[in-house]
Amino acid sequence: MRSIPAPRLGVVVLCLSLALNIFIAGGFFYSQMEAERHPAQASSQQPQPGPERKLEILVSRIGLDPQTSHPFKEMRRDFRMAQQGLVGKNRPLGEAYWEELASAKPDEKHLQDLVDQMITNRHAFQSEVTSVLARFMATLTPEQRTELVKIVEDRTNPVGGPIRNNVGN
Repeated sequence: MRSIPAPRLGVVVLCLSLALNIFIAGGFFYSQMEAERHPAQASSQQPQPGPERKLEILVSRIGLDPQTSHPFKEMRRDFRMAQQGLVGKNRPLGEAYWEELASAKPDEKHLQDLVDQMITNRHAFQSEVTSVLARFMATLTPEQRTELVKIVEDRTNPVGGPIRNNVGN
């Protein structure tokens, strides 16, 4: 009886590699064909609107016109100014944090001081945003306030995200 010679390891690896490449290429071409066959599904995955647009949608849903509502424009301006202030204070602290962390022997006390200062700045920002939001809420009817709170508390609703994120919830 003659024995069948065992294939060389290189040939086996080459065949497996070829099969894997064919499988990956086939999957790619199949996904392209499916995308062409169902263009509505591919285009329905549009990016979410940014925070500014979400705020506009939010106030529209509570019955205000974002283009003409003075209290809304004031709130949006004050939110933006508070955010810019926080970024202006925390960006250099964040850069110093990463520089220190990347050093050969990071000073943990200095790192903790930087983190504490960023937290303090964030707390001041949240307090400022809370004041801005309270002033805006005071201009709303009870129904509008109720609807705004309902939208913001619904974590599945992205429209409430900018306010939720600014107050830290």
